[in-house]
Formats: sequence, structure tokens, C-alpha cells
Amino acid sequence: MDKCAYFGCPNQPVYKHRTKSYCDLHCYYIKCEMCGSYFHAIIKSAKYCSDACKLENHKSLIADKSYCVETCHHCGKEFVKNNAKSNQIYCSNECANECAKQRSQTRWRFVIFERDDFTCFYCGKTSYRDGSELHVDHVVPGSKGGKDEASNLVTSCQLCNLSKGDSEIRNIEPILAEVKKRNLAAKLPDGCVIKITR
Repeated sequence: MDKCAYFGCPNQPVYKHRTKSYCDLHCYYIKCEMCGSYFHAIIKSAKYCSDACKLENHKSLIADKSYCVETCHHCGKEFVKNNAKSNQIYCSNECANECAKQRSQTRWRFVIFERDDFTCFYCGKTSYRDGSELHVDHVVPGSKGGKDEASNLVTSCQLCNLSKGDSEIRNIEPILAEVKKRNLAAKLPDGCVIKITR
């Protein structure tokens, strides 16, 4: 009696394919999703007849970007997800770790006041000398895509903050450069998330 070419089962129903025999219990006859040829597999969920077909399918998915392209939530670069149903939101482990690190560095608005010496970035009034009420202002307004990060936040007195509102600053580069310099001096990461409470 013929035996299964995979498991050598002598007592199971066996069918022949070319020169080998396979049992119905352990082996499956499946159509390859890439090349269309039929092949034998020992698991029912097998999809490809060879590693070459598996690799070719992966290349075709990469070429068809609409299939599973995502934008990295940390660096903003596009990447191909492992599969279309994946919840992957970072392009690499480095980006995932960096984002987790930044979340662990989340701080409250007091660090912005402290960094700016409790002084309005725009007019120079202070809370302790002039009695000004201090706010934390977004250099790039939140409504224009500005983030709650140390690189985009400055101390502002109430009058300056309300006057500026959500308008954009025309010559913004020198301000962002100064904020970056202050963050460096205060050892405050530019991407550090700041919780702003009203």
C-alpha cells in the first residue's frame, strides 16, 4: 500500500500526484495565489507554492502603494505596512521607540514658563514684576497645524496672547530659532509634548 510522502501514513486514504503519494488527512492540494499553479502543502492556510512566489507577491504589493501605504505618525514618511489589515502606524522600531520616549517626556506648561523666565516672549512683561497673567501661546496656531510641543510654545502675557489669537506670524523663522536655542539651554527636547490646561 502507498504511504504519504510527507508523513508516511499507511492507514489513511492516499492519492497519487506525479511520482509521490499524499494522504487526505495531513496534506492539502492548493492553488498558488501568485502563479496559479497547484501545489501540495501540509497546512490548509498555505498561499504560495514557493519562496519565490511569496517574494514576488510582496514586491507586487509594494508596487501597488494604494494597497497598504501608511504615513508614519512620528516622522511623516510613507511606508508599506506588513499587510493591509495591520494597525501599524510607525515606519520602524526606531520611530516607535522615539515616539514612546517623547510620550514619557510629556510635561506641563510650567516648564515653558520656567524656560522663558516667567516673561512674555513678545513684550517682555513678567508675572513677578508687572503682575501680568501668563499664558502659553502656540507660535504656529493649533488651527494651522501647530503642535503642543516645546518647539512651538512660548510664554505670553494675556494681552499679547489674546491680541495674536490664531493669526500667523509673518517672519516666524527668528522666533522658532530663539525657541530652539532656549530649549537647548533648558535641556528641553524640541519634540517634548506639553500638556496645556485652560
